[in-house]
Amino acid sequence: KMIARAGKIAFESHEFDIARSLFKKAFAIKCTKDELLFIKLSYANAYALEGKLDAAIMVFKEVLSADLKKNDYSNVAWCHHNLGTSLIKIGKIQEGISYLKKAGEMRAIKNEKLEPQKTLGKIANLLELLDARVSLSFYDEITATIEDNIEDIEVLRLKGYAFFSAAKLRCLELRDYTKALENINNALPFLKVYLEDEEALATALEIKKICHINLDQIREAKKIEVERERFLIKRPHLESYSLINNVATPDSQWKIELISDLEKLDKLSGFELIDFIEEQVDKLDSIVNKCHDVKVIQAKL
Repeated sequence: KMIARAGKIAFESHEFDIARSLFKKAFAIKCTKDELLFIKLSYANAYALEGKLDAAIMVFKEVLSADLKKNDYSNVAWCHHNLGTSLIKIGKIQEGISYLKKAGEMRAIKNEKLEPQKTLGKIANLLELLDARVSLSFYDEITATIEDNIEDIEVLRLKGYAFFSAAKLRCLELRDYTKALENINNALPFLKVYLEDEEALATALEIKKICHINLDQIREAKKIEVERERFLIKRPHLESYSLINNVATPDSQWKIELISDLEKLDKLSGFELIDFIEEQVDKLDSIVNKCHDVKVIQAKL
C-alpha cells in the first residue's frame, strides 16, 4: 500500500516513469483482487496521460481479460471507460464507444446518479472534434432519454448542457440553424438556474444571435445582441465580457492573443501557413493554467 501510494504521488506530480516503476513493484507483491485492479488501472492511466495510448490500451485490455466478477464494479467500470477513451483518441471510434457504453451501463445497473447519460455525454464530448454528427447523436440521445418532469435539478442540468452542446455543433459545424435555434431555446431555461453556468449562458445567447442572423431574422438577432450586452455589463468577471471588450484577465489573455494571431491566417499559404499553425500550437503548450479550451483549440489547429 505504501509503494502504491508513492506511485500515486508521482502520478499526480506527472512523474509518469517513476509512477509506473512504483506501480510495477506494487502489483508484484501479493495483494487483494481490488488492490491489484486499482494499481494496474493506475499503471495504465500513467501511460494514457503521457499520451502513450497504445501501451495504455494494451494494459487496459490485459486487465479486462482477467476474471473481474468479484472485483469492485467501480474500478471495472473505470477500466472500460478509460480504455474506450484511449481507443477513440487513436481513431478506433466504434470500438471505443462500445467500451464507454459498457462503463455507463455498469454504473446505471448500480444506480449511479446521472448514468448512463453522463457517460454518453463524455462520448459526445470526445467525438466533437472527430465526428460532429456521431457526437450529435449522443447529445440527442441524452435529451431524448431524460424526461422533462424530473424534479432533480442536476439531471435537468445535464439535459440542458446536452441541448447546449447540440446547438453549438448544429450552428457552428453543421450550419443547421433552424434545429440549432430549437436546441438553444430548450437549453436556455436550464442555464439560467446556477451562477456557475453564466459563461455558458453568454455563449448560448451568442449562438442564438448567429442562428437568427443566418435565418434572416435580423430584428430578433438585434434583440438578442442587446440582451447579451446587458447581461455581460452586469458580469465583468466573465471571460465573454473580457473578450468582447478586449479587457484581458489572466485566464482570457491567451484567447485574445490567439484571436489576434489567427486574423493573419488568410494572408499565409503553403509552408508558411504550416509553420504559423505549429507556432500557435506551441504557444498554447506554454499556457500555465491549462483548461479544456486549450486542448480543443490545439486539436482544431
